Amino acid sequence: MAENAVKEKVQEIYMLITRAGKHHNWETIKEDFEKLFWLDPTESAEPCLTQAIWNIVDESASSQLTLSPRYNIMKLVKVKMTLNQYYAKKIDENSIKKICQAISVEMGNMTFIDKCLNVLSSCATDTFAPTASRIYDIFLEVKRIFSSIYMHFEKHITKELNESLSEKLDKIFYDNFIVQFSIRLNQDRDTKYILAEFEKFQKNKSSFDESIPCLNTNFAINERNYYFGEISEEGIREGYGKIEYSSKDTYEGFWHKDKRHGRGLYLHKNGGKYLGNFIENLPTGQGCKIYNSGNTYTGEFLNGKKHGQGVMKFNNGDTFEGEWVNDDMHGIGKYTWNTGDYYIGSFVHDRQEGKGSLFLINGMILSGIWKAGNLLES
Repeated sequence: MAENAVKEKVQEIYMLITRAGKHHNWETIKEDFEKLFWLDPTESAEPCLTQAIWNIVDESASSQLTLSPRYNIMKLVKVKMTLNQYYAKKIDENSIKKICQAISVEMGNMTFIDKCLNVLSSCATDTFAPTASRIYDIFLEVKRIFSSIYMHFEKHITKELNESLSEKLDKIFYDNFIVQFSIRLNQDRDTKYILAEFEKFQKNKSSFDESIPCLNTNFAINERNYYFGEISEEGIREGYGKIEYSSKDTYEGFWHKDKRHGRGLYLHKNGGKYLGNFIENLPTGQGCKIYNSGNTYTGEFLNGKKHGQGVMKFNNGDTFEGEWVNDDMHGIGKYTWNTGDYYIGSFVHDRQEGKGSLFLINGMILSGIWKAGNLLES
């Protein structure tokens, strides 16, 4: 039942969760989406949403220390993108203050660090180094998640809390965890690097790198385009993500080997849009394209062009349903004019050609051989 609820309410995210084919605890996944108000039509309100985000990240991070880790929905790029856009739209001063206050409170309420203390305190000497490294990796993942969510809200956090989110998280982790094990971390050659990172931060905060790593994480920026999404170990777009091109066009969907590949939505700055399947950057397969003229085509595409079976609804009320080749009405189809007249038969390069019949609203039927849109013989 829990899986069905997620599948019904957040179908696109459900597809992202199940694409790896692994078994998941759908009860906890459903619970987390309920916290975000995504399974309930009730509109979320602050500070409840911010509290929910921190609670989900905290519980997931804590569970990574156990043998039964909780599925972390916050690692899904689609989830982070949605929350990122939510916070990016917050411009009301009262709302900003309320959110920042909630972040400050929830940061201090995280149970993850206490559990880290318990785990590392109780581990054997021979497992100290790998356990400490695993804890540090989990902490870095927590930072990356929050950095992704609050990317466009960071300036407000820094202003209201007098420090960046990254700095505050580092300070809390250092004061409440690293300091407790500083001697042992320094004595073990496999964990010295952890202590070194925080010693450097304590001595010179301005030199600490607060950027989000491009590799395997969340976003990449070059001179022309802005990308927010999954990246492979080779540093190329792979998985799910959104890109804003310098042309002001945008694409959100699946990527493979740095190309649009899979289901996605492409928005043209002129108002046109395409929703459907892509193969190597081009619309191929089933899709729907809305042109800036107001025409709408739903059907098959090949290499970016209408090709196969499809329906075109023109902005003047005319429609065509039938076969397409290389963007042209080509093959057998039915064209209906907004007057009610319609033609059924063969088309060649957008014109009636071959056998066909024209049905007029006055009851007359003209059947025969057509050439370049004209009836030659009946």
